[in-house]
Amino acid sequence: MLKTEASPQDGRVTEVELTEAGEAKLGIARQVTSRLVEKAFADFSKQDIVYINQCLSRMFHNLNAL
Repeated sequence: MLKTEASPQDGRVTEVELTEAGEAKLGIARQVTSRLVEKAFADFSKQDIVYINQCLSRMFHNLNAL
């Protein structure tokens, strides 16, 4: 699902890209994730989601300060 090769500009760098099979799997994963998120937040109001995002952002900021 991944293809790797040394960078032609810098041999110390390994370039990584998805194969067609990897792209297909990524598409499926995105669809599944989207459905899961929709179900998880189905009965949340937009205000609830904004509040959750604010709380998570504060937590992220607090943890980055460690």
